[in-house]
Amino acid sequence: MDKKAALLRWQQEHQIPGKIQSMLTAQPSAAGDWCIRNSPHGNQMRLDILGPSEDLDPPEVVEAIFNYLIQEHQYYLRKAMTQLWIRAAAKNTWALVLHSQIRGAGTGHALKLFETFLTRNRPDVVAFHRVETRPWFPFRFDHPPRAMRYELKPLFGPEILPLDESGLSFHVLEWLPQLRHPFLALPARLLGAIHAMPGDKLLDLHCGAGIFGCSMAKSFQEVHCIDARGISNQSVAQNIKNLGIRNLQYSQETVDAKFIIDFFAKHKQGPWTVILNPQQGEALPVGVIKEIAGAPVGRIIHICSDLEIAETEIRRWRRAGMMLRKIIPFDLNPTTNRIEIALFFAPDREGVLRRVAAPSENGEPGNESSSKQPVEPGLRFVQKGRTTSRTPEKRTEEKPRTRRTTTDRKPVGSRDDKKSRPRRNSSDRAKAETRPAEKALLSRNPREKKSFGKTPVKKRSR
Repeated sequence: MDKKAALLRWQQEHQIPGKIQSMLTAQPSAAGDWCIRNSPHGNQMRLDILGPSEDLDPPEVVEAIFNYLIQEHQYYLRKAMTQLWIRAAAKNTWALVLHSQIRGAGTGHALKLFETFLTRNRPDVVAFHRVETRPWFPFRFDHPPRAMRYELKPLFGPEILPLDESGLSFHVLEWLPQLRHPFLALPARLLGAIHAMPGDKLLDLHCGAGIFGCSMAKSFQEVHCIDARGISNQSVAQNIKNLGIRNLQYSQETVDAKFIIDFFAKHKQGPWTVILNPQQGEALPVGVIKEIAGAPVGRIIHICSDLEIAETEIRRWRRAGMMLRKIIPFDLNPTTNRIEIALFFAPDREGVLRRVAAPSENGEPGNESSSKQPVEPGLRFVQKGRTTSRTPEKRTEEKPRTRRTTTDRKPVGSRDDKKSRPRRNSSDRAKAETRPAEKALLSRNPREKKSFGKTPVKKRSR
């Protein structure tokens, strides 16, 4: 599949403005994340090896661990595990994350034997941890679930691992693509397209391990990294220590409209460069785009991994007064059909979008895809209950719809309402009411209703 041609077709079909730059990609490498997953095959469960690419052969450490797990004495561990992630670290080292539920003595003994095997025979495995999640289903680190609670239980080794030879670090549960090289080259590519000036400031939203903020910190006067997960705090703190960064601040906050308002109320001086990398490439919350567009920003970089969502987000940014300047595609999974794009927006200071988009009926800026022509001052459009016309000469009047107001209705309990209702005499009330004793008797045994209040007749015995 030619991803660049597919991206051009998507741009022409949906009339997306902006120039598409050259694609950032890299050849698949075995130095990525590998997974041994317990998958159903018919009525049985079997272990499968999943790699960053289907064309790659698994490295020697993955094959050795797989051959050990399929042995007979590891039956209980295979039954309890959902998946085992083998994550690449720096200098040909690996970290293992076992996703399982350990319940019972047999499963605990099998886990202990597996840990002993790793410590004695695999010096390249520097860390081994176990994780339990809620809800319980397999996940991918390059495509994380929307909401998941986890509990990490360390077995041996550190939780913060070096990320290749870049000087950066990441938490063992941090969301990263399976292929490291194109992702680590992305900050330099974005920085070359930004053209940062002295005095510019950077706001990295959904920062994760702080890869973008820490890599670009030297080119900005002030850097703020924001993420809602606690593991990101540990990763960013370690990266600040490794790289000796002094102008970076981290905050554990949820990115929503309220946070954007409070943040720019404290930091009014700009210009700001905002980077947004939402989880799974999902749409931004309501109000975030509007508040960012109204802040003192000079550039906005929005990273999307879903072209359908990207089309909607582009419309939202343009309605907020931001122009799409360029699109940088980057391919983190060469063997799949997925493609990620980085959208570069800048404020529309010349009012180009106002001349392109006509105003809608409710007063808000219209959509560019509708391509409405500007309205002459003498023309009026059809609205409910008002005088409407398409031309100043021909005018037609529509009769407004009459609605029954509350004053036309007679309130319940008024004198007219009481007169209209028939009165009930005392005999009717007596018939309608039921004695409490009769109610209790009927609730216990409804068949005794006929004999209630009568003396039972004794049958004569012959």
